[in-house]
Amino acid sequence: MRKISKNPVLLVGMLLLAASIVFLLGYMVHLSYFRKAEFGWIIITFLAGLMTIAFGYYGDYQKRKKVHSKVR
Repeated sequence: MRKISKNPVLLVGMLLLAASIVFLLGYMVHLSYFRKAEFGWIIITFLAGLMTIAFGYYGDYQKRKKVHSKVR
């Protein structure tokens, strides 16, 4: 959890994923608040969360790789 809280990109990705899952569950259960949500926006939010997490982990990998090369 510390790793995620230190990297704001991963935190935003997790929030996007959580929001898309909550909206998807609300959409499937037909709750009144989520009835007007369009399925396309739910999928776009989910994909944006996945891409944000992927880029966050890739950036973290690049940082560790750079630090490791400086140690040598």
